[in-house]
Amino acid sequence: MNASTIQTIALKLLQKLKLIPNDLISLSQLDYQVPLEKHLDEYRELITTIENQTQFFSQSKTPWSRNHALIHDEYLSFLCACKSNTSKSKSGSPVRDRPKVIGNTTTQQHTDIVNDKQKPSTLPDQAQFERDVEWYQNKMIERSLGFAYWEEIFDCSFSRGAENSPTYWHKVHKEASRRFEQQLPSEDLDFKASYRELNRLALFIINVIAGCLIDTQGKINTDTMEEILQITHNLWNDKAPRTLEQHDHVVSQLLACLKRIEINTNSPFTEFVHYDEIMNIQRLKQGSDHDHSNEQGNTGSNPW
Repeated sequence: MNASTIQTIALKLLQKLKLIPNDLISLSQLDYQVPLEKHLDEYRELITTIENQTQFFSQSKTPWSRNHALIHDEYLSFLCACKSNTSKSKSGSPVRDRPKVIGNTTTQQHTDIVNDKQKPSTLPDQAQFERDVEWYQNKMIERSLGFAYWEEIFDCSFSRGAENSPTYWHKVHKEASRRFEQQLPSEDLDFKASYRELNRLALFIINVIAGCLIDTQGKINTDTMEEILQITHNLWNDKAPRTLEQHDHVVSQLLACLKRIEINTNSPFTEFVHYDEIMNIQRLKQGSDHDHSNEQGNTGSNPW
């Protein structure tokens, strides 16, 4: 029985005796299937192969992917450095340098950091930080131009150069986002009143279209158009939706009217897919709560 096996047994025993935390692991456990250094080397080989074949990480369209790859590399490098610092025997598994497309820090630099031989590089000075924030903010403005509404969920991630860490660019992102939000138009709009107004406008538009189709006296099913007139008239006289269920009912009725119009005019049906993400989250939560209530009802318990 070698020393590593004895240490592993002692570790498990101390965990059972509650003398050390259960989540504490031995460095030898990091060598899952193959040595940890081999994991890092093959990971870097994979990144290099992907870049050589697709130029995925060097493309400006996905800068966040490069940052994700860098974070994984730094994590594996740090674990290797910790293992190397505490192990008496050096691993026989060579590790290639990090691909330049995601960074140029070597494994030895991580080992030096762990051994306090080399301190991590300091953040750029304030002037450089301000320039990066301004650049980042301009990139956010360019990205936002493709969005129809300011209130849409807006998320992005940018970086430039390979000399600064993901932690630095996270700070840049946070500050640029704060300044970006300050430039947004103030929300002095009454959203409830605006919703009611747009709701009536949608009903009015569909009602007018159905009426015009009846007046054309073409190959139109007038009975179907009369149904649309009745549906929009009833919705107009109803109170504005106050719950998600009532809102979804109005949406489904409007889409049903639109589908009738498309069928009667021999137009291909176009599916509406531009649902709001926040609303979809509420729908999923409501559906989950509804399923949970049904489960309680099936067990005989009273959910109320």
